[in-house]
Amino acid sequence: MADLHINTNRGWNNQWLTKEDEILKTIYPQGGWEEVMKMLPHRNKSGIQQRAFKLNIKKLSYNQDYFEVIDSPEKAYWLGFIYADGYVTSQNRWGIELSIKDYTHLEKLINALDSNIKIKTRKRTNFINETEMCSFQINNKKMFNDLLSKGVLRNKTYILEFPDECIVKKEFHSDFIRGFYDGDGSFTIFPFKSHYKNNIYNNTQIGISLVCKNKNFIEKLQKIILENTLINARIDYIQRDDLYSLRISNKKDCLNFINYLYDKSSLYLERKYNKAQEIKQYCLA
Repeated sequence: MADLHINTNRGWNNQWLTKEDEILKTIYPQGGWEEVMKMLPHRNKSGIQQRAFKLNIKKLSYNQDYFEVIDSPEKAYWLGFIYADGYVTSQNRWGIELSIKDYTHLEKLINALDSNIKIKTRKRTNFINETEMCSFQINNKKMFNDLLSKGVLRNKTYILEFPDECIVKKEFHSDFIRGFYDGDGSFTIFPFKSHYKNNIYNNTQIGISLVCKNKNFIEKLQKIILENTLINARIDYIQRDDLYSLRISNKKDCLNFINYLYDKSSLYLERKYNKAQEIKQYCLA
């Protein structure tokens, strides 16, 4: 930002220049008036704050210690969700981007962080369709390093490992898995007709799957689910997508897994919870 530095002896009440406003918009959200004044030494605290207020520029706030220790079901859930849908990048930045339909879920995370950060929206276009996305990104060295130490690595797609118990205690495993599931899992339930000896039968197929490109992660997940639910989930390699899928398909196992995920929990992605309840009703019928 050195190229934006303005060194002038103009008085405090002089009109703000366009370039000064650019500095304010860039620096103030992260660093507040102190960092702006380093770039604009001719401006004082009051003048910077008043100008920020006029331009509706707010200093970002958040609990930078949130991921220091994963000591609650809520923190374990959000860490699992970030494992699936979050990222860390260079320059101490981390963030999440979701479909616009999950905007309110992103708001839940921002509230958990005690943050006033604004969710951004954009349209992503490919050759087939246009998708609206929502996202936020935080630039904070402490949070960045805490997430790294909890296993959220850069370019994590193929190297993601299930966190050991010094990161996520056993008592929070179901919360972590529910968070990961809400990012990279799916429930399916659909009716179909089958034909046998000139008769037509109405059937319903159900299924649960969690996917990951790292085989070690999916095998550890399989082991933990077996230990906690006695479900011996199947692992398939999907060559087309170069990923591993943990699958659960029969009624009893689906019901047990849903109970394992959602019993005594109130934090989840609403649309997946609703689909889980639909499957649960079918399993209990």
